[in-house]
Amino acid sequence: MYSQLLCGIYQNDTVVRVGTIFCYGLILVIRFLEEHWTLLCNDIRTGTINKRISDPLVRQGIMRAILLNPNPVLADFIEMQCNTDNSSSWKGIIPRLWPNTKYIETIVTGSNSKYISALDYYSNGLPIVSARYCSSEGHFSLNLNPLCKPNEISYTLIPTMAYFEFLPVEKNDIWVNNSPNSVGDEHREKAQEELVHLVDVKLGQEYELVVTTIAGHYVLYWELHSIGNSHAATQNDIPSSVFEDCCMTIEESLNYVYRAHHFAGAIGALEIKAVKQGSFRKMMEHAKSIGTSISQYKTPGCLKSISMVDLMNSMVVINYFSPKCPYWVSGNNLNSE
Repeated sequence: MYSQLLCGIYQNDTVVRVGTIFCYGLILVIRFLEEHWTLLCNDIRTGTINKRISDPLVRQGIMRAILLNPNPVLADFIEMQCNTDNSSSWKGIIPRLWPNTKYIETIVTGSNSKYISALDYYSNGLPIVSARYCSSEGHFSLNLNPLCKPNEISYTLIPTMAYFEFLPVEKNDIWVNNSPNSVGDEHREKAQEELVHLVDVKLGQEYELVVTTIAGHYVLYWELHSIGNSHAATQNDIPSSVFEDCCMTIEESLNYVYRAHHFAGAIGALEIKAVKQGSFRKMMEHAKSIGTSISQYKTPGCLKSISMVDLMNSMVVINYFSPKCPYWVSGNNLNSE
């Protein structure tokens, strides 16, 4: 944080936007600045980097980024703005230190809304742009009217950003009145069964958003049969290289985001699990035993039921993983803003 602030303050006249992903992070930056502004002033005044920044790569990066030279005029300016003996308060400190700032960009919805008043105080009422809806797991949607007031923000889900499901919420719902970790397996299983897809969401119903992103890896269950033969193909019939080639072919067909995250190590190799003959029939029988009408049953493309996953895993004969990452050409940095 110190290094980022040093670079940002040293180039204060070129900064037009100040922000963090979540607004509490920006509050922490301002508080850090309150505690360390004297050290920053000294570095700017002398053209040096504080010895507490000990990582040589970080020190080299700072020098490459800003070519740090002594700037006593800027140091005096920062001291005048930050020294409470010379300034009435830290109100409006953001536009005072970065006078060309046009807006604050950060997420202020949900649990972050309680920090809006603090942002207004430090920014002297600059517009707050909450452009994205996201969590630690990833980005989900966009604010199509980014200059609206914080209390008017709404988001449009982008269905290609993640796999979305929706959990219906009632006022007496156990998921509303308890933390997820305190909910037992029985209720967790029930919630899995109640999840609905994006196309099945009903107008006026309130939902909790359930997101499957890049955690873990994808698994395909295959029940193999010989062509023209009702009997299952045995493992000895098929070389392991064929399964590995199948894994690679599937991964190569997936989109840019999947392949990029696999390349970066954020998602594991795709896995094929070969299951015993009759495994999918057993899955149908299990669905029937928990109330699914046999006339309405369709083989699921995605297993939402924990008991279904456990059943299929119990039928696995052997499994294979992709032997290498799918083809991907580095372009945009995934973590760039």
